[in-house]
Amino acid sequence: MSLNATAYKLSVTNASASTVRVVDIVPVITKRTAAIDTTLIEPLGGEADDTIPTELDLNDRNPVFTENGKSYFDYTTQVLKPGESFVMAVESKLTDREYVEYHLRLDYIDDKGKKHSLQVNEDPESPRHVFHVSGAVDDDEYTDHWRPAASGQAWTLSAPGGGS
Repeated sequence: MSLNATAYKLSVTNASASTVRVVDIVPVITKRTAAIDTTLIEPLGGEADDTIPTELDLNDRNPVFTENGKSYFDYTTQVLKPGESFVMAVESKLTDREYVEYHLRLDYIDDKGKKHSLQVNEDPESPRHVFHVSGAVDDDEYTDHWRPAASGQAWTLSAPGGGS
């Protein structure tokens, strides 16, 4: 088994005192190298509800969030009153044998019509990476392989190549 996709929830909340219109969320790739072959951790799974289902193809050199194959923010925006939020269920994929680091840039328009960009990362003063994603290598190339235990509630370490 090789993993070629991962999923997460992306929640955007208007913490300001005025209404804003989110016009884009842009993945900003800051590093792209060969895939990592040290550890494979398979996700336990889970499902998002009350969310906007989107995809993010990290094989693309300029990835965008899409819904049903179309750039999500090309055909819609999100208007948020103070305290309101929306949640995107993101399925990102990286099938190339590469490793990618990225953070997000959120573009929005305030209630006076002025456009702003917010870098969503660990330290706004530096281009630090919030997301670290590696494409898959062959299973027997990993030095460690963590698989879901039979209970589905934890992981168990397997020998490289799927052995126990």
